[in-house]
Amino acid sequence: MAQSKGTKIEETHDNDFLDMMKGTMIFTGLFMGIALVGGVLAYFIK
Repeated sequence: MAQSKGTKIEETHDNDFLDMMKGTMIFTGLFMGIALVGGVLAYFIK
């Protein structure tokens, strides 16, 4: 019983880490895309 709980906690930590990595990548990609579009627009409007 204790072993199955330990395994479940480890799996939860792994899933949390992967979810955090995925969220960070999406968040960073979104803002990099906004910055890129803004930079291109600023360059052509100038």
